[in-house]
Amino acid sequence: MRGKRYRIGIDVGLNSVGLAAVEVSDENSPVRLLNAQSVIHDGGVDPQKNKEAITRKNMSGVARRTRRMRRRKRERLHKLDMLLGKFGYPVIEPESLDKPFEEWHVRAELATRYIEDDELRRESISIALRHMARHRGWRNPYRQVDSLISDNPYSKQYGELKEKALLDQG
Repeated sequence: MRGKRYRIGIDVGLNSVGLAAVEVSDENSPVRLLNAQSVIHDGGVDPQKNKEAITRKNMSGVARRTRRMRRRKRERLHKLDMLLGKFGYPVIEPESLDKPFEEWHVRAELATRYIEDDELRRESISIALRHMARHRGWRNPYRQVDSLISDNPYSKQYGELKEKALLDQG
């Protein structure tokens, strides 16, 4: 006794998989359908983000990158605090500052004038460095990204400074 001859077909779609088993004759022509089914799935799209068609893999990648970014930021700030302490600079928490935007004012003051009082200067440097470390990579949301890429001509002052530097070099 000879067993049945059959063919199996699989159709993989974006949101479903079709399976079929067909009995065939000796001439390979179909005789009858043995079984057919279709398995419907979500195509790997996150159910909460179905409207945007964001996949689970993409969502888990975003979450993983966010976790890593936060962990690296926490480690970077901890290393900075250790270095500041090692070199004798006080570590001042931003919550202890009284005025709003005080960190920005301290940074502006450091950039515009020399602070005579050594203790105040060390505090200011510590505040400014910690602020820069926490806000690195910030971009003004009111300026277009294209303006950062465009080739802007040098200012007149830059040209004069460059000429003077070239003359000084010889």
